[in-house]
Amino acid sequence: MKVYRFYLGFIVPLALFLSAFSLSGLILTQAGEYLPMKEVVRKLEKTGGVFGSGLHSQAFWYKQATYRHFKPEITLLGSSRALLMRQEQFNAPFVSLGMMRSIDEEAELAYSLFDEHAPKLLMFDMDYWWFHERFETFRPKRTDDPAEVSLYELFKTIKWTISGKLPLGKIPHIISVKSPHLGMMGIIKGEGFDAHGSFWYHSSLTGDAEHKDPRFSATLAKLHSDDMAFARGPDISEKQWKTFEDLMLWLKAKDIKVILFIPPLAPTVFQAMEAEPPGSFAYIDALRVRTKKLVAAHGFSFFDFHDSMGTIGSDNCEFVDGIHGGIVTYTRMLLHMAERHANLRAYTDVNAMRQEISTHKGHASLLGSKETDFLKIGCLKDKGQ
Repeated sequence: MKVYRFYLGFIVPLALFLSAFSLSGLILTQAGEYLPMKEVVRKLEKTGGVFGSGLHSQAFWYKQATYRHFKPEITLLGSSRALLMRQEQFNAPFVSLGMMRSIDEEAELAYSLFDEHAPKLLMFDMDYWWFHERFETFRPKRTDDPAEVSLYELFKTIKWTISGKLPLGKIPHIISVKSPHLGMMGIIKGEGFDAHGSFWYHSSLTGDAEHKDPRFSATLAKLHSDDMAFARGPDISEKQWKTFEDLMLWLKAKDIKVILFIPPLAPTVFQAMEAEPPGSFAYIDALRVRTKKLVAAHGFSFFDFHDSMGTIGSDNCEFVDGIHGGIVTYTRMLLHMAERHANLRAYTDVNAMRQEISTHKGHASLLGSKETDFLKIGCLKDKGQ
């Protein structure tokens, strides 16, 4: 009897343990966490869903897959601040190559893709902090494509279930592959990349998930703690500038029309930067000077949206957080550029953009009344359609 109890006490926990890990593996597999990125693009093109991995950093590979799939005439290359322009805004194939994490990664992606198929028009996001000397040694981490299963990931899924981050009601939904979305965050939150590489927010703007930057508190804390995005300095890095300039000259040689732009900050964050001691961010002014000279010499175009209110009239309520504008902000940017750039204007419908801005003014999305005052700054969100 003692032996029986011993084995029972050993086998039952072991069986439960193995069952939990098997279920975890099934959930992650059915969610599409281990699909090759080209397969993810094909599936999303059919379902109209989004891909949001809860485990892996695969944007570098996903953006290559979607670019090669659609072979766009217009593309947008940049960081997480280059994700909210959308195929629906263009009358020709478009892909967003946003979510790169340095000038070097932008250059690596461009050299890899544009030799195979060059776009006719490229909008290029210039995050000012990438030109700071701190980024000279920065190298982003990537997950392989396709990602491989690990015990840590299996355990993480179990942990999500216990904590409630993965609702039990979602598990049958995931296993039966009923969601149009792929990836754990895509299925749970409805947030991620669409087939064309653009990003869609949902739960973080509707109040279904806790917002990470209420009152821009997290962004302002980074500003005051000298975070990478808010590094101080008198001048840009010559090494970073050369990487950028070499890429620009290569793009010109391939006869690609290039529109450079500095993305906007939320007005509150912009004002906080302006209130810092004189010269704190002098390297941003130095970047502007160098960029204008480059543009004048080689026929590129340049737009500076750093001050969102001063350039396109986008207020705090149209931002997702302190450094990421929402959909309306990016529609304002695209409209502003299209009205001043004939090549871009030929690919867009300026009247449709004006209507979208009018309808969704004060919103960070196209969710209308579902969007809440997620920033907790008194935004009125009851006028969207």
